[in-house]
Amino acid sequence: MKKISLKFGPVAVVGKALTMVALLAGCAIMASATDYYVSSTGSDSNPGTSAAPFKTIQKAAGVATAGSTVHVLPGTYNTTSTITTSRSGTDAAHIRFLSTVQWGAKIVSKMGKTTSTTWSNTGSYVDFVGFDLTGDGNEGFLNYGSYVSFIGNHVHNYPGSSVCGSNTGAGINAGTSYTGHNNSVIGNVVHDIGTPAKCNFGQGIYVANPYATVSNNVSYHNGAYGLCFWHAATEEVISSNLVFGNGLGGIWVGASYGSVSFSYSTISNNIIVSNQASGVSGYGIRNGGGMGTHNQFLNNIIYGNVIETSGITATGTIAADPQFVSPTGNFMTGNYHVKSTSPAINKGTSIGAPTIDFDGGLRPSGGGWDIGAYQNSSTAAQWPYEM
Repeated sequence: MKKISLKFGPVAVVGKALTMVALLAGCAIMASATDYYVSSTGSDSNPGTSAAPFKTIQKAAGVATAGSTVHVLPGTYNTTSTITTSRSGTDAAHIRFLSTVQWGAKIVSKMGKTTSTTWSNTGSYVDFVGFDLTGDGNEGFLNYGSYVSFIGNHVHNYPGSSVCGSNTGAGINAGTSYTGHNNSVIGNVVHDIGTPAKCNFGQGIYVANPYATVSNNVSYHNGAYGLCFWHAATEEVISSNLVFGNGLGGIWVGASYGSVSFSYSTISNNIIVSNQASGVSGYGIRNGGGMGTHNQFLNNIIYGNVIETSGITATGTIAADPQFVSPTGNFMTGNYHVKSTSPAINKGTSIGAPTIDFDGGLRPSGGGWDIGAYQNSSTAAQWPYEM
């Protein structure tokens, strides 16, 4: 099986977010201490080998140690309780949960509760790569650990509660512990978390702690915001995402925990389109409060939306149609590459930019950095990507 290593491009951000390049090199997939296998037709009484796989991810999670890779084969994995992973890897030897075919391992949670989580993680130095998650609750991934990566997953269709409340949920809650840090969310598709504009329910991707990298994601048709950074969020890198059709807005930034302010963060090369409530123009980028200093809002395309100017000074913003090839309103059925005449091509910045795109193709290519999740002239890589 092809090995995965994580590499990111130049991140010209003051503060600890700079360390993401070095830290995520710890995700470089070296020889596993032990490889475990999971199949929907396996048995938890098996040894978990490729010839005799486990049946459940939960069983594999109980035996994986630093350096282990858990290979989850294609199939549907129904669960009536939250998958919980609590073991930690190390900087040099992460624990990795890998869907051997991207989105081929389909995890469906059926708990009969509108506030429930499909997969909860409390370990650190853990990677979750290529899964498809859906369920009848309000949250896909919920993470309390540090140095945790969510890469290339598809998280979708969580109805959540019909009653608006404080437990709003998210497709990928990458950092719910205010003391956690240095997590990454890369190349995921997150959609239909909650009901758009019903209330402040349903963030696509949510980060509540510092030093996160959120890049190359597609987040759309979620109840509230496509990307939400709040509570103890600071020194974040938010780059090259595609965010559209969310109920209240595209990207919410701010802080509300103790003395933390949203500072030293880079928001660059994102395409933010038509996030709105009740048919009126919504926010492309919104300041939620607790704004600090040294933030960079660079070279974003914001179309059909506005920036809340208080606390935000943006440069290089393009207020023009990004010219998608076939924008159906549904990423899964449309084509959200951009046309050759798009204002996104060669108009990005290297600051904060990843060195691959959503498909694993190399950045930059064709003369410069493109804005959005795709590098238009780049060639897609074979799964799992060399990231």
